[in-house]
Amino acid sequence: MKSNISILKSNIADELKKAQNSGEIRPTENFKEIVNKFVISSVDRAYLVTTNWDNVIDLEINKLYRSNNPDTNFKIESFHIHGSIDSPDELYLPSEITQEIYRTKEEETKLGNNHGSLMSLLEKGNRTILYGISLDPLDAELNQTLGAGISSPNIEEIIIINPNHEIVADRVKLLLDKRYPAKVLAYHPNDLNKKIEYN
Repeated sequence: MKSNISILKSNIADELKKAQNSGEIRPTENFKEIVNKFVISSVDRAYLVTTNWDNVIDLEINKLYRSNNPDTNFKIESFHIHGSIDSPDELYLPSEITQEIYRTKEEETKLGNNHGSLMSLLEKGNRTILYGISLDPLDAELNQTLGAGISSPNIEEIIIINPNHEIVADRVKLLLDKRYPAKVLAYHPNDLNKKIEYN
């Protein structure tokens, strides 16, 4: 079983690398506008947390950041909480959980540490932007990690950028700790001037 999963993950990583290098997968048309409006123009420190396995968004967000801040060597750090094509064996497949029967204790520990790092990062921030993620209930571990991270007195607002922002907003509100009532704001990715409040 472990050998078959390893081959599958390696094949997935190889295909994604080809697609990334050829430009077959690339940021959405409005990614630059989103980054400029919500990241570059309004924050002094940002981290990218992604469930994507490829590095397309990592590369693009740093290219945009450097073009707007040519005098800095700062890089927006990326956390691939579901693994990266750079380490195929660490890809986190859909519906997997940390404690699968085929994982070693070391692998479980590494995945658990990744989730812990995400929680810590979210706890320290005052704004979380959820772009292109649905928070599907089937991804229970991700929802649990996100919920623990945004249960913080530091969190002031959660911004959702998604065509189905109503659904995502309802899911976010279920995850929020009532002691720390952050503002839940939403935008359709094709209309970033229309702010919707879900409080």
